[in-house]
Amino acid sequence: RSGVVLWAPGGAVARLPGTAGARAAALSADGRVVALLQGAGTVRLLDAATGRLTRVIRPHAGAKTVALDASGSTLAVGGFTGAALYSTATGRPRPPDLDVGVRIEAIAFPARGPRVATAFDGEQGDGSASVWNTANGHGGDMFSEPNLITAIAMSPRGDVLVGATEADDTVKLWSVDRRIEIRQLYGHTA
Repeated sequence: RSGVVLWAPGGAVARLPGTAGARAAALSADGRVVALLQGAGTVRLLDAATGRLTRVIRPHAGAKTVALDASGSTLAVGGFTGAALYSTATGRPRPPDLDVGVRIEAIAFPARGPRVATAFDGEQGDGSASVWNTANGHGGDMFSEPNLITAIAMSPRGDVLVGATEADDTVKLWSVDRRIEIRQLYGHTA
């Protein structure tokens, strides 16, 4: 059986119907909203408790990664042409536009606060990450790494950004507020 399964520490909680073929998935921090990227870039929003479809969003072409903010009210979609934010209530794009014109590898929200992070190909084939304030559009603060950053996450408050690299098996932690690398973890492979 294929499709999306919601899990809790004790085991599977629910199997969501009609979710086969999902390429990416996200769950809001409050556990209420599931976002599934399927097929040619269609994002389906589901009620996590019932599995009921609540909205379909058709973001920009080439979508490859999704994230939901803590409350499930904002969807972030990244792909081959950049990243964009969408209102989950209306399905419409909302400001700011993020990293337009670059290929987004990963996207993440913290559990609290108005930030979103993107990881993307840098200009010289290196890895870069940006952190944006979703409330006012400020940011684009950059963190760079010699290798492509393929996965990112943010601490609950959004003050630490974690990035895993493709080529050298390192995980880096950056202080978002101080804009510096604070730690490297070596030897981590998938």
